[in-house]
Amino acid sequence: MTKSKTSVKIPARWIPIFSISFFLLGISFTNKSLDKSISMLQMELSASRRGEGRGATEGRKKAFVVIGINTAFSSRKRRDSVRETWMPQGDKHRKLEQEKGIVVRFMIGHSATSNSILDRALDSEESQHRDFLRLDHVEGYHELSAKTKTFFATAVAKWDADFYVKVDDDIHVNLGTLAATLAHHRSKPRAYIGCMKSGPVLAQKNVKYHEPEYWKFGEEGNKYFRHATGQIYAISKDLATYISINQHILHKYANEDVSLGAWFIGLEVKHIDERSMCCGTPPDCEWKAQAGNLCAASFDWSCSGICKSVEKLKAKYPTLINRSRRSVRSAMENSDVFGSSTSPLTWHDFLERMRHPSAAEFVKAIKSFIVSFLNNSPDEERDSVAVQDFLGNMEVAFRAHSLWAGSSEEELESAGEGLEKYVMTKLFTRVFASIPEDVKADEKLHEKMALVQQFIRPEHLDIKPTFQNETSWLLAQKELQKINMYKAPRDKLVCILNCCKVISNLLVNASLASKGDHPGADEFLPVLIYVTIKANPPQLHSNLSYIQRFRRQTRLVAESAYFFTNMLSVESFIMNMDAKALSMDESEFENNMESAKQLLFGLSENSDAQSQADQNFESLQKEESMEPKPLLSSRRHQGPANTIRDHVESSKTKSRIDEQDGSDTSSLLNKIPSISDLENRGAGMLLKEDEVSRVFQDFPFLYSQAADFTVGDVEDLLGNYKQLVFKYVSLAKGLGVTNPSPSPSLPNSQHHNLEQPEAAKEPENISDHAIDNTKNDPPSVASESPKSSDVGLDNTEPKMLEETAPTPQAEEGNENQNPQ
Repeated sequence: MTKSKTSVKIPARWIPIFSISFFLLGISFTNKSLDKSISMLQMELSASRRGEGRGATEGRKKAFVVIGINTAFSSRKRRDSVRETWMPQGDKHRKLEQEKGIVVRFMIGHSATSNSILDRALDSEESQHRDFLRLDHVEGYHELSAKTKTFFATAVAKWDADFYVKVDDDIHVNLGTLAATLAHHRSKPRAYIGCMKSGPVLAQKNVKYHEPEYWKFGEEGNKYFRHATGQIYAISKDLATYISINQHILHKYANEDVSLGAWFIGLEVKHIDERSMCCGTPPDCEWKAQAGNLCAASFDWSCSGICKSVEKLKAKYPTLINRSRRSVRSAMENSDVFGSSTSPLTWHDFLERMRHPSAAEFVKAIKSFIVSFLNNSPDEERDSVAVQDFLGNMEVAFRAHSLWAGSSEEELESAGEGLEKYVMTKLFTRVFASIPEDVKADEKLHEKMALVQQFIRPEHLDIKPTFQNETSWLLAQKELQKINMYKAPRDKLVCILNCCKVISNLLVNASLASKGDHPGADEFLPVLIYVTIKANPPQLHSNLSYIQRFRRQTRLVAESAYFFTNMLSVESFIMNMDAKALSMDESEFENNMESAKQLLFGLSENSDAQSQADQNFESLQKEESMEPKPLLSSRRHQGPANTIRDHVESSKTKSRIDEQDGSDTSSLLNKIPSISDLENRGAGMLLKEDEVSRVFQDFPFLYSQAADFTVGDVEDLLGNYKQLVFKYVSLAKGLGVTNPSPSPSLPNSQHHNLEQPEAAKEPENISDHAIDNTKNDPPSVASESPKSSDVGLDNTEPKMLEETAPTPQAEEGNENQNPQ
């Protein structure tokens, strides 16, 4: 994970949990550490041969991005203008660097004369603001190419960052938009990002941007090769390292942006034409800002920066400055800008490409892998390695195939996501909860949460009253409880991310409202533990293990890895939870646990015959299978958990009635299965159901859209209903009900008219047009009718929750509009 340092102090009781989880996650990543690119190895080899002491870099600070603002001795007013507008100052500047890893520095060298008045003036300014990166470079306009090399070398030696950015001191930068833009390209190796252009090579002397070596570029009138304009550009860590190692042998052209582009010719570099860095005139920037499309950088093309920037930055860019301040706060308060891309997956595009005749070999390889995998006995480590290797090899093949010729990086990423979704859906019943140890861990964890949730309070986890919000907690719980409704690792991971984002937004908004400090791990982890215990999601251990083993490891990075690691910490904490962990006396904890057992399991001091309890439970199954309908109809106004709990309580009442009718006291159930046990059992049975669509066909509103309703709270109503249906059907399956239905009077016409959304169906089987091998496919691969596909549980793609930048109660300037 690439996360910046934080200044929060982790309580001693959380430290072992963090250590265990990061260690477990590290094991998963270590298997792929040998996949370093050849170019990176060559860079490291070159560095070791040069023997310039670059091995002593262990003291480098971790960062997300290092931004160097190119400035000169005479540009004091420009620097002050930048400080007053888009560059945070004081505590905000330090917090941005320490907590989010965004380092912003004015970069400048020294004068030709040692200890000159210019150097002394800069020393004085540095002592006041402490926002300079001093370079071992003699300042001069015609030395910008050399200064650029020195900046990257100096920054690499000082910070271990994902990106290194150079900007001019006469442009406006939106730090939040820039951070989000870079985060989108975080997983791409050798990334060269900027506003790409191919300007003319100017051979005439005494003109601006004259190129003395114009003859190298061909005849007069030719253009330069593609390169990023010099106002702002970014390069990834590997490219910055390459410049640092080879700085003494890299040729300098007259213009530093041309020089940078030249250094990458001959390398496997990804040129990314990022249009958010191409905002031109102030009207263009303001129009885009009003539309919600904030620019990462803004300037006047005619001046190669903001014309008369000192006077006009505030006057020309009032909207941008106010929005930038919001965006900076968002970057500091919302971790989503550093997260993985959440753009919609082109699932159908993947299937369409697989239907193309030229994809026959891909189809054959996928089917062959699935057949071979299903023929092997379960082995968690071997299974994980096999899937990871297959997905990696196939993605490499995709990139080299004509089907994806000219495709963007996003399209290639989507192809990999589609492949993972298809393969893992077909292998799901074979690999999910297939190890006895996982099943036992699920049962232990589920029972532990079911007991603790009966008495735990926020105060037991040191959650401050400021951060206690039952409404937001309920929403987070619902997101987490959806995890068993999907089969693809990515979709399950999204459920975790959504849960964490709800909590994160709650904490940020609460801290802004109370004008408190920015919330950190001290506040986030306890709330996540509390929410998880209250949600008690089924098969949590198996779900986490499944994601860890089969989610493509190159995509389990950044925000996803951070939140996932926190969830691993939560699991470990709950598994080992005792009185001390909850700040309780040992006797109080034991009494609470015993009371919870009495409540959930119906323990009785005078009933210890387990065989009799088993017989009673079987009888209970038969009785309840006869009349499941009142479960939903009579309790429709209650939440799913309460409904099921009432159902179990009604079973206890039946037992008491039987006892009053003459049954011996020993007939009282020794152990009524908990709600969690029943739901867990039913959910597992549902995932193995051949015709899940038939099971859900009696619930006409399950696949309704929000537009189908007119009430104001339609979204909540629809979400609650879906959760209720899933819990009801899971419980009914656990009780042995063959065909659960909420009402016998539902007209058959509604059954036939019920349409299933395309996204909810089992992945269509990719057919081989050249070779028809369907007769050799295993049952999970053979052709299926859409009517019998697994609906509602496996392939709906969970929506990533949309983020809105938290806004304080009082804002400076005109900020009535909320930028999106």
